[in-house]
Amino acid sequence: MEKYQLSTKKKSKLMASIAKARTVPAPENSLGQWIGYFIDEGTSAILEEFCPLISTPKQNIDFKPKEGDRDIKLLNTLGQSKQIDHVITINSQIEIIVESKWLKDKRHLNDKGAWILMMNDILSHNTYLKGIIVILAGPWEGMRPAIEKRAKTIIIPEDFVYEVLSKYGISIEIDPIRNAYKNAGGMLNTLLDIIENEAKTGYDLVKEIGYQIISNKKDLIKKGDYKSSCTRL
Repeated sequence: MEKYQLSTKKKSKLMASIAKARTVPAPENSLGQWIGYFIDEGTSAILEEFCPLISTPKQNIDFKPKEGDRDIKLLNTLGQSKQIDHVITINSQIEIIVESKWLKDKRHLNDKGAWILMMNDILSHNTYLKGIIVILAGPWEGMRPAIEKRAKTIIIPEDFVYEVLSKYGISIEIDPIRNAYKNAGGMLNTLLDIIENEAKTGYDLVKEIGYQIISNKKDLIKKGDYKSSCTRL
């Protein structure tokens, strides 16, 4: 298993995030945010792995943002600046938008899914872009037909996300009646303890867990047809 080491800067930032999360008034929201953080870091790990594999002397393929990079922002048709999770660049030119999203339950499907319309608007405005890849964790299947019209779509079921977390000692339990986390505060503190203990040794467990969540889909991301699969509408 590949080891992900924390830089001094990233370790400091992670420890600050952990300390802040221990004091939040709504642990259920923070718990969801941390799972989303796993997905985002896993996406970064996959891109970090595959971009060099498909790079050639004529096409230097890379991804951003990397640690220390500025946030990536692109304009939409209204001239508004919107932040992008990740991009694939070819010869330093942004070509593919890569977005990752975590969805805990279907109640927020429409709200969460609305972002794909914004991404498509950015794609329309920035004519040099070739397309969008979306890595979605959670119950997204109901929206797959609509999203697939706009982006290369990779969906990871929520049960698999929880299965991977449980292997690291992070057991997520859902109250089926309330459709909410059981004892969100306790589960959040367990998650934070596990991440913090590894961070103290300089190890980025967040990135490792994220990679394990996404890795069984990485061949879909790494296939050489990623450009044609994301062709502009």
